[in-house]
Amino acid sequence: EMKSVNSRYLDINIRLPKSIISLEEEIRKLINTKLFRGKVDIFINQKSYSTGEGVAKLNLKLAESYYNCLKEIEENLGVKNDITATQIARFSDVITVVEEESSIEEIWQVIKPLIDSSLIMMDNMRLNEGEKLKEDILSKLNEIESLVYKIEEIADTVP
Repeated sequence: EMKSVNSRYLDINIRLPKSIISLEEEIRKLINTKLFRGKVDIFINQKSYSTGEGVAKLNLKLAESYYNCLKEIEENLGVKNDITATQIARFSDVITVVEEESSIEEIWQVIKPLIDSSLIMMDNMRLNEGEKLKEDILSKLNEIESLVYKIEEIADTVP
């Protein structure tokens, strides 16, 4: 999210997740090349910066704990049970998939074009707003000139 208000100087406020805080200076430099004034707030939220590739991780201590619990049930209740690795692996968190995090450079390659396009859109909005203000000011100026002309006409008739 990016928002801006008019200001005499360039004031940049950047909010980033801790995982990409090292990109703050790059973002600041990028903004400095495109904007020269205004108060600019940038908020970047992290949904996921994963590569989409995961690695299966085994929690052996947890698997052993499940196995021991099953063995205890078998012994205490006198139930015959052939415990398999597959059964233990099905228990929660015994095997988890950990996605590899993207590198800061990979994240920057995604974020940079988004910031660029946001800055272009913001600049276009500023230009449109400036044109509308110009039209409004010129309209008011014409109205004032018209009123001045009327006042001058009336002033000539007043002693």
